Amino acid sequence: MAINTNGLTAISTNNTTWVSPTANERPVALANQIRGGFMMISGAAGDQLLDIPGIMLQDGMLVFLQAGYTETDGTIRAADTIFQYSNDTARPASGV
Repeated sequence: MAINTNGLTAISTNNTTWVSPTANERPVALANQIRGGFMMISGAAGDQLLDIPGIMLQDGMLVFLQAGYTETDGTIRAADTIFQYSNDTARPASGV
């Protein structure tokens, strides 16, 4: 799906960062292009908790799961659930 950039101004030479021409030129980005914060995932194949790239995760960020699913190890993830990520030795703060 293409990103709708109608009405926005490109501020980078490779057209990856766009801003609104009003309201102090704040950058516009997709939620899945921002590290941390609040993210929504559908629960469909390819859009599940373990599919979020590690570099996008940040300690304390929240993820809303829209539809439930069962992971390959048998773990059941319920629909309409919010998860909070925390860093540990298995997933350091660098996001790798």
